[in-house]
Amino acid sequence: IKGRYLTIRSEINYHATTLVESTSLAEVNRASVAWLQKELGIDTPIVAASEMDLIEEPTQRLLDICSELGASNYLAGVDGRKYMELDRFAAAGIEVVFQGFEHPNYSQLHGEFTSHLSALDLLFNCGPESGKIVRSNRKKLPIYIGVDHEHTGNRCTSG
Repeated sequence: IKGRYLTIRSEINYHATTLVESTSLAEVNRASVAWLQKELGIDTPIVAASEMDLIEEPTQRLLDICSELGASNYLAGVDGRKYMELDRFAAAGIEVVFQGFEHPNYSQLHGEFTSHLSALDLLFNCGPESGKIVRSNRKKLPIYIGVDHEHTGNRCTSG
């Protein structure tokens, strides 16, 4: 792997070596996410849903997670509109914000920019600026209550 930030490469090699000893893919994933979180300057605590007593129904599951963590807002991806029952979030006093992510362009070591690579590519090429770059293209999208998200009559907020 080539990139401008060799110190990050060294840390990844060390990190990967220590993870090889793990017996669980879940442990490897948690450790990798924690490392990326640190490198990107993300300080939001991570709580595993597998450690909570949750049901399978998608909307209730999300509502229970929000309740357990004392959340008043829920950040959702665009496709959450396809399954989330937004009126239940409103009834629970939880504001849902849909995020539209547009992949940022950044300087890569070779050739034209290739989009949607790993966060590792961003770290190798942009180093300490990577977290700022990731956060630069978040956009709030309009929120609609109910199934028909194209209907503007029930808009509860816009971004």
